[in-house]
Amino acid sequence: MKNTMQDPIKHAEGDVCTHTQMVLDSILKTEEWTTFSKEEQDILLLTVIFHNICKPHTLTHEADGSISHPSHRREGAQLTRQILDKENYDFDTIYKVCQTIFYHGYPFWAYSKDNRPVGCRMKKGC
Repeated sequence: MKNTMQDPIKHAEGDVCTHTQMVLDSILKTEEWTTFSKEEQDILLLTVIFHNICKPHTLTHEADGSISHPSHRREGAQLTRQILDKENYDFDTIYKVCQTIFYHGYPFWAYSKDNRPVGCRMKKGC
């Protein structure tokens, strides 16, 4: 993860390890953190730790010079499910962590250049 770079436009911090540490530091410093139950904290921590687990092997250098990680969310959710299952986490925890990993980043890529959600572009009048 430390040697896996990310696109500087989306992740100016650089590598995946630095990004993950920054996300972890950020959530632990929020006022809301102490209001979460132990279960909620565990789910959030597991999600942060595993959310980019598949970026190293999905790293792609695009023709325009940008960096992408196609399918890292889907593959990351699948790998995380296997890891958490092997570690005997309960189904509910595995489900919540993996769903969050699968959908992380959705608000960013779901919008087009005209700032309308992808689903709205498919319907008239949205």
